[in-house]
Amino acid sequence: CGKAPTDSYKVNATYHAGYKSEGMLTIYGMNASQKAQKCAEIIKKRLMKLDLCPRDYYYECLGTGATSCELGQGNNSVEECVLRICVADDDKSPLQAFAKELAPLVTYGPPGVTGDASARPKPISRFGYWPCLIPKDKVNVQVSLIEESS
Repeated sequence: CGKAPTDSYKVNATYHAGYKSEGMLTIYGMNASQKAQKCAEIIKKRLMKLDLCPRDYYYECLGTGATSCELGQGNNSVEECVLRICVADDDKSPLQAFAKELAPLVTYGPPGVTGDASARPKPISRFGYWPCLIPKDKVNVQVSLIEESS
């Protein structure tokens, strides 16, 4: 039983795919979910105005059921939720701009925005995953044994 070896190796590679950052705010009061969505829109519009909108901009309103249906279509009648915004880009500049726009929503955003108890989110490295096949004749296999010293 079994098959002859293939002419390629299966490779699972990771690579540096830019940077990511995320931040969260608690939103409370009537229509908390709608307020959270408005906050996400405000930040995105401000970044676009600065010409620093990240390549990827995702948000979710935790506690509204948004993860069980299309984003932003969760339960609008809740009186408290957590807005989570995740951004990613090849450059750190849009992420640093995002970090500067998040906390001020507590004072200039819709009423009921609170919960910024942490420092500004910092950009961190993001890694991508690339599964592929590499022809065996293109790989130079070497094995080295390292003896443990006593």
